[in-house]
Amino acid sequence: MRSCIHCGCTDSMACVTEFGPCRWVRTDPPECSACVEAFAVADRLEAAAADLAGGDGALCPASPEGRPAPHAPLYALGGCYCARCKEPLAA
Repeated sequence: MRSCIHCGCTDSMACVTEFGPCRWVRTDPPECSACVEAFAVADRLEAAAADLAGGDGALCPASPEGRPAPHAPLYALGGCYCARCKEPLAA
């Protein structure tokens, strides 16, 4: 019996999504539509975050897991730094 390499769903135990049960998108290796869509959304979020960071891919290492985000600039008398990771930033 095949099972999704990411979530482990099978023909008899499909993922339930807002659009109904998942379907097979790839069979070798087996990947279900729910996982493929989740990875596509994550890729789009990462690309959008990189755009917000100036396109250079400078994402904050203290971003919530699974939700890449640019640095959060905080301006103070001593300069500019990220409010999340405290890394100094160019003003």
